[in-house]
Parts: sequence; C-alpha cells; structure tokens
Amino acid sequence: MADTIYCYPGTDILVNKLGIQEYEKLQAIERKLTMLRILELIDKPIRGDFDFKHLCSISEINALHPFREGNGRCQREFIRSLALKNGYVLSFSNVPAGEMLKASQESFLCDYKAMEKIFEQCIRKQ
Repeated sequence: MADTIYCYPGTDILVNKLGIQEYEKLQAIERKLTMLRILELIDKPIRGDFDFKHLCSISEINALHPFREGNGRCQREFIRSLALKNGYVLSFSNVPAGEMLKASQESFLCDYKAMEKIFEQCIRKQ
C-alpha cells in the first residue's frame, strides 16, 4: 500500500527534491549523492572530541530514528568518522544490506553478536 502523504501518488517512492519518480533512477542518484557527501566528509571530517559527552548527544539516534530515510547511512558515517579519528579505517562496502539491517535490529534488542561480527570484518588499523 502506497503512503499517500510522503510518496508520489500510486507509488512507494518518497517525494524528493529532485522530483524523481522511478525507483531505479532514484536509487542510482541516491548512491551517487551519498558517495559525494562521504567524500566531502573525508575531506572535512566531523568535528568533535568523540568523547562521552559527544556520544551522549547522539546515542539515541538508532532508537529515535529521526529521519524518514537515511538513518543507517548517517549512523554508519558517524561511526566511520569516529574510527578514522582514532586511527582506524572502517568500510561497510562489502556488508550486504540485509545482513546490516538484521544486525541493527538485533543490536537494538541488546544482542550485539551480529554487529560485532560485521565490525570485525570491516575495520582495520590505519
């Protein structure tokens, strides 16, 4: 059932600033735009100490799920930036989306095994 408030009529495609109503085209554009924003963040990283106070200010982002779309991308980029600041490189590029979703759901219920496995596969010393 299509979302009549946030989606284009008769579709499951979220209304977007680009006016794109074809799913595959929107997915391709979103991937490119996300890549460009990540490159910007690599060039100009997130500022902050990534200390306990900083963590407390964002710690509930997974539970709050503040965005209609893009929560996971925001969380992964924050974690990638945190790792980089601490001398690690983190790449989620080889993690299947379904595996990441399942691990995220389980971690919300305090079962961190799958997420820990993902991090072990994705992280290396800089």
